[in-house]
Amino acid sequence: MHNARKAKVGESINISFEIEKKAAGVAALMVVFKVHFVKANGSANPKVFKLKAIELAANQTQCFQ
Repeated sequence: MHNARKAKVGESINISFEIEKKAAGVAALMVVFKVHFVKANGSANPKVFKLKAIELAANQTQCFQ
């Protein structure tokens, strides 16, 4: 689900999500978060933040806040 919201300069936002693995076996994952910053000329530049490397087993969930 994509729900784009705009924050004004100086404002803060809270982000939370969870990742659930349903398939069998263990998966090694790198969780990343991409933010598009809008420049003065109106173009957007993405910035990628690597949040955490995790391993998830079958039917395991990891929450992020």
